[in-house]
Amino acid sequence: MRISHLTGRNGSISLPRNNAWLLGAACGLGLVAAMSQGVSAAPISAGDFIVYQQGNFDGTNGTPTNGNLGVPISILEISPTGTLVQTISIPATSLVTDSSGSEGGLSLSNNGTLLSFTGYTGGSVANETNNAGRAVGTVDSTGTFSTPAGASYSNSATGTQTRAAYSGDGTNWYMTDKSGIFYNGATSILTGTSNTRGIKNFGGVTYILQATAGTAVISSLTPPSPASGATSVTVTPVADTGGNKNAVDFAFASSGQNGATFDTLYFADNAGIFKYALVGSTWTQEGTEITSVGTKVNDLTVVPDATAGFDVYYTDNLAAGNVLDKFVDSAAYNAAPNPGAISTLYTAPVGDLLEGVSVAPTPEPSTVMLLAGGAMFGLLRRRRAGR
Repeated sequence: MRISHLTGRNGSISLPRNNAWLLGAACGLGLVAAMSQGVSAAPISAGDFIVYQQGNFDGTNGTPTNGNLGVPISILEISPTGTLVQTISIPATSLVTDSSGSEGGLSLSNNGTLLSFTGYTGGSVANETNNAGRAVGTVDSTGTFSTPAGASYSNSATGTQTRAAYSGDGTNWYMTDKSGIFYNGATSILTGTSNTRGIKNFGGVTYILQATAGTAVISSLTPPSPASGATSVTVTPVADTGGNKNAVDFAFASSGQNGATFDTLYFADNAGIFKYALVGSTWTQEGTEITSVGTKVNDLTVVPDATAGFDVYYTDNLAAGNVLDKFVDSAAYNAAPNPGAISTLYTAPVGDLLEGVSVAPTPEPSTVMLLAGGAMFGLLRRRRAGR
């Protein structure tokens, strides 16, 4: 039997010649790995969920009674059934967080390939909310953590929090903060923004949640991805949370009843999860999903249910502990919610806090093509060898 050899830094791998397609695929994977930089973990599985955890499983670092001392960030990959697949530990020399419940937002790029979040730079110090240095961290489908060049800003205002980030191109970044929205390398907020929480993109439109004048408003941003050297943005209100100034996160979804239009909106606050429907051109509240005593929902994400309606995944700070929960809203998009039983998928260690939650990032189209090309190369070699 003929043997093909693939040689690397740690020696060589021998493959049967009849399995030469593996050689091509391995070459493709090698090229992908060579293009990645940063802290690498295992590849992330499609269909899993990513959760931002404050703390590193030691039972103390994430506790909200630690005086806002900088604590580690752990990015968790959790399966739809609640299995902790892996933990990507973010080096404290790169980014840390504090214990604020409004931090740790996760945001996917428009094409779904890059997951972004923010933290404080300079290591762990007392009262991180007074730490001016703040930056973006990213994780892609290979499990690689990076801090993109230029994706940072400075906010010298005391008692403020860095909250989330979004980029449509992996080069230019919106970074949300209690003070407003910052752009790459900025020391001042973009004109037209204030107390900004979540930032997400749905259908090519970038939305933010910001608290102003005793309420919280979900607005669209123009441009959807920041232009180089931006100093201002256009903020257009889309939906008012009904005077609820405690709203912390949101997610749009498309029911399919109105084509590709995102016609359903869920937003979370300290009391529960609220459902809105787009009726004509107006967002109308349809009802509340949960109002359990002690509930403090931090973040949420929504995916279509396999049967009907939507699966809603959310992180919740309960008296019994920090959890990732799920329920199914089987009602029509423009009807009062009909949630099934709430399922607790994952419980954080005592003292650690769960914040942002998102669907897993997907591979870059170029990566998929590269792997396919490698496999095709191997198949061609196999065919020729059999002649």
